[in-house]
Parts: sequence; C-alpha cells; structure tokens
Amino acid sequence: MRIDRAKYNPIREAILAVLKTDGPCKFMQLAERVEARLGASFPGSIAWYAITVKLDLEARGVVERIRQGGSDLVELPSGESSMTDG
Repeated sequence: MRIDRAKYNPIREAILAVLKTDGPCKFMQLAERVEARLGASFPGSIAWYAITVKLDLEARGVVERIRQGGSDLVELPSGESSMTDG
C-alpha cells in the first residue's frame, strides 16, 4: 500500500515520539496518543493511518510487537534508537 509522505511522516513521527516518551503500549493506546498529538488538523482517519504506518515500521524493524500478559504491545527495539532515524 502506498501512502503520501505528507501523511506518512507525521504519523511515523507521532508513533515514534509516543513510544519514546510513554514506552510500550497497546495499539489502541498508541492510536489514541497519536491522535492526541496530531489533533483534528490531520486529514483522514488517524487510526487507519496509524495501523498502516505501524505495520510498515514493524516490517522495517523500527518498532516491535511483543506479547505481554495476554496483550500485544508495540515498542521500540531495545538499544536500537538509531533505527528510527531513517
């Protein structure tokens, strides 16, 4: 799936910022926090873009999905913050 960079980049940056400041979180929490960061000015469904960008970031190894206590959490790989630069 292709997403316009003008939409991809703000979602990507918001996801990474949330994970850096809040640590691992459930996807719904992540989507809510991304939406809170971007506000109503973002054109389109933030939740849909957050899912799509998160999956892309997982495929690239920028974020990880981990199983903890029966829930899936999204987190930054430990010790690999440099992966978020590119």
